[in-house]
Amino acid sequence: MVNPGDAIIAFEDYDGELNYLRVQLEEPTHLDKSESICFPGTSYDGQTGQVLFLAGEEGNAFNSVNIQLLDGASAEFLDTVDTMKEKGLREGTYIHRRKTGWYRVRLKANGSVADKYFDHMFYLEKGRCYRYIYNVTVLTADKIEVYQYDLYGGCSLPAQTTELMQDVQHTEGVSQSGDTWIFTSAVPGNNFDSFVLNLLEVESGNQIGPIAIALEAAPYKGEYLHTADSGTYYIKLRGNTNLADEYIIVSVQLTQGMMYEWSFDVVDLTTDTGSVKNITFHAKGKRE
Repeated sequence: MVNPGDAIIAFEDYDGELNYLRVQLEEPTHLDKSESICFPGTSYDGQTGQVLFLAGEEGNAFNSVNIQLLDGASAEFLDTVDTMKEKGLREGTYIHRRKTGWYRVRLKANGSVADKYFDHMFYLEKGRCYRYIYNVTVLTADKIEVYQYDLYGGCSLPAQTTELMQDVQHTEGVSQSGDTWIFTSAVPGNNFDSFVLNLLEVESGNQIGPIAIALEAAPYKGEYLHTADSGTYYIKLRGNTNLADEYIIVSVQLTQGMMYEWSFDVVDLTTDTGSVKNITFHAKGKRE
């Protein structure tokens, strides 16, 4: 019988035997090694925290360590979270972009003939940030030792701040002076009336927005919930005109379901020219 707060996860081992793993439905703070799965060639020492991988098969040579994400039910490979090709301590963050549910988090010793695995079932929430840590103390062709391996939730989202004063593309009528972007136009009769902030899909060029429209000199800020697919997009700030717009663009990585904060200051805006500074775009977190 499954009690509230519990779950029974069924999975098939590599040898075809059906195994069952009991895990709590409440979100764990850290990986519980007592509920981990050691495959042949792998051992875990609960006293020292050592995960040991042995190459075993003739001709098998290790070359790296991976943290991978697999489907909780089918064990289908989904993504590589991190890779280490040399000894050392590694810490990082992982933002879960897939649907909320049970997943298998795999620490894998990558071999030339056969890989070795150390798995754990973990309940991941879409849009949540998780922190991982692991210390590779031995990495040879026949043996890999890992200590301090952990994955836990509740970490702060990385700032992911995009300042549109670096790696920016712009039209001929846009120039930079210090931290200010100046918009002008050489087209006769071309008049500015506003600044418009929107997104563009990189592959299709389709526009998302407008996110903001600025009609006068003032500071502007707000929030944007990204409901489109995760991927690479262009942030475009356009000096809107009656004939030929001038604009700046920069590429950013956006996550579906993530909330972002944006801001920019319009220094001046006339029919002949306009100027903007302090253009930023920050990841705030998932929508509550």
